[in-house]
Amino acid sequence: MKQTDARVRYTKMIIQQSFLSLLRIKPCVKITVTELCQKAEINRATFYNHYLDIPDLMERMEEELLEKFRSVVSDVPFSYKTFMLDLLHYIHENVDRIAVLTSENGNPGLMAHAFMLSTENAYPLFELIPLHISEPLRPLIYNFICHGTGGLLTTWITEGLKQSPEEINHMILTLCETALSIYKEK
Repeated sequence: MKQTDARVRYTKMIIQQSFLSLLRIKPCVKITVTELCQKAEINRATFYNHYLDIPDLMERMEEELLEKFRSVVSDVPFSYKTFMLDLLHYIHENVDRIAVLTSENGNPGLMAHAFMLSTENAYPLFELIPLHISEPLRPLIYNFICHGTGGLLTTWITEGLKQSPEEINHMILTLCETALSIYKEK
């Protein structure tokens, strides 16, 4: 049984690595199953044993990334500062895969989406911050912070992680605190 599991994991890994290799040079919508199978040195039946088509492969790889982001925040008692730093270290360690999936050829909005999903734990804490705004505006400010952070992370990744996770963490926290300070009750 374990041998079969190892073979399945290996096959999926080869398919995904080949897909990422192709995604580096062309948009997802231009990648064909035939081309991917040639790159992975597998037959089409093997591909179809694991995936419905190329969009299914992309969707599953995105979901895997989103699940890993969720697991980063669920592994520790929640603190926004440690959550961000853990997330930044995860990105730093997996930058090759993440950079390709979030590129123009992949899904440029994936990082903002991942950040929104992985910070679902943060919204209850966000609601506790005493802000001088009406309730319908809270989600708008929260979305602004999430999407702004997602955009910053996307740029950090696409520019090659020139800053350390600690520097980016400091920048994100400073920008978020500054944005919130405008609405904090005095």
